[in-house]
Amino acid sequence: MVDLDLHWEDSLSDTGTSADDVQEFLVFNLGEEVYATPIADVRKIVAPLPLTPVPRSHPALLGVCSVRGELATVYDLRLCLGLSAPRPDDRFRVLLVEATWGEIIGFHVDDVRQVARLTEAQIEPAAEVLGSDAREHWIGVARVHGEALVLIDLTRVLREGAL
Repeated sequence: MVDLDLHWEDSLSDTGTSADDVQEFLVFNLGEEVYATPIADVRKIVAPLPLTPVPRSHPALLGVCSVRGELATVYDLRLCLGLSAPRPDDRFRVLLVEATWGEIIGFHVDDVRQVARLTEAQIEPAAEVLGSDAREHWIGVARVHGEALVLIDLTRVLREGAL
């Protein structure tokens, strides 16, 4: 298991914003797109682990594994979101979260980049950006140093029963 040393990025300008007004998001890549999820929801970040395949399961379900004695079901987040399958890479990581129903879920992502600190003013809510296409797992979009971050709640990605 690999623990990552994440670099903290202060994405706030010097506006006098208090720490209570700031939310921290873990920034990661899926292909060329940049996503972020609330860091409080991420229990652990690990290098890909040996997986036991689940026969006749959805293609996004990569398998199950044990992480320090806890069983985790691991999904390819790209496939969960309808994106193309990734090419194998040594930067892949698995983000472990606790789903809304209590199960430990792992999401395979292409690369973990950093932690971004955002204020509510920097976040455009999903309903405003995506309109009727907004799903429960989309939080919104934020711009940090000219780069758009798509904010996603990983604890709710599978809640909709799509897989």
